Amino acid sequence: MAAVLPFPREPSLQTLTLTLVEPTVEQTAPARRSIHHSLSLEPTSLLSHENMRIFRAVNYMIHTTHSWVQLLESSTQIALDSIILNIDVIDTSISTNNISSRRLITLLHKVQRSEPLTIIAISSRDFVEVEDILQCGVDVFASRSLSPFALVQRIEAARQRQLHHLQAG
Repeated sequence: MAAVLPFPREPSLQTLTLTLVEPTVEQTAPARRSIHHSLSLEPTSLLSHENMRIFRAVNYMIHTTHSWVQLLESSTQIALDSIILNIDVIDTSISTNNISSRRLITLLHKVQRSEPLTIIAISSRDFVEVEDILQCGVDVFASRSLSPFALVQRIEAARQRQLHHLQAG
């Protein structure tokens, strides 16, 4: 599109022709968010139908296991981003076949991984009651009453911190 504008130079009127060029915007496909894989030890109230739908909506795929041995094996076989543990359920089922949540978290940290693993502990107990468990290497502590959306935000923040520490160190 060309426009003709008056340009005074002398008493006579000269004209200057300007060509307006509209910038072109390259259409790019929106970036697809990658799917985050999480592993959870059943039974947990976190795995309700509604919560699973919410996690899928924000690209979290929740895999489940039924024993701590399967949890440890799966953590090496599946490319996991996080592990969600209901430490109340784990600690109430301690027996000769089951271990405490503290021991499980310690074992998870001993597994050799190329990517960081975010460990999330969910409990209805007070922070002071589970502080020794959390100090074993839990990245996110959440109350059972926390909404799934808030839990995802905390997991994302913890993952960003881990990636930042990995890049800085």
